[in-house]
Amino acid sequence: MPKLCKGPDLFVKAVVLLKKEKYPNLKVVLTGYYRQYIMNEFKKNNIDFYFFEKVDFKILNELMNCLDLYIVASRCEGGPRAINECSLTKIPLLSTNVGIASLLCHPDSIFDMNNIETILNCTANVEYNYKKAQLYTIKNYMKDFTKQLIKPIN
Repeated sequence: MPKLCKGPDLFVKAVVLLKKEKYPNLKVVLTGYYRQYIMNEFKKNNIDFYFFEKVDFKILNELMNCLDLYIVASRCEGGPRAINECSLTKIPLLSTNVGIASLLCHPDSIFDMNNIETILNCTANVEYNYKKAQLYTIKNYMKDFTKQLIKPIN
């Protein structure tokens, strides 16, 4: 049974819709564990995919660098880390309004999880996301934190 809070059903619907309406040659890269639900749905819908189950960070980095688009379709999550990772590495990203999405993503790249068709109106704004994510890197965040903590005496 799929973990619905992670939105695998929404991800499948989004991919099927994007292939049908915008990207007829779409191919999907899947990584991680327990992707059987997604793979079965992709097979039913004739979606081409490549699955890499147990990869190290070097391979994961290479896979991320070949992406034209990353989709976050979660219903609820604390991060997800992928939003920050995609933003900092300038990978085009479309996401539901989950976790830190509204903090880092341009509003035009957030789609409504209750109306999956809204993904068709989304555009990935790589530069906006990158600039927002830069604000929260350790170096920049610590600089701002230190300024607030240590104020000059006048």
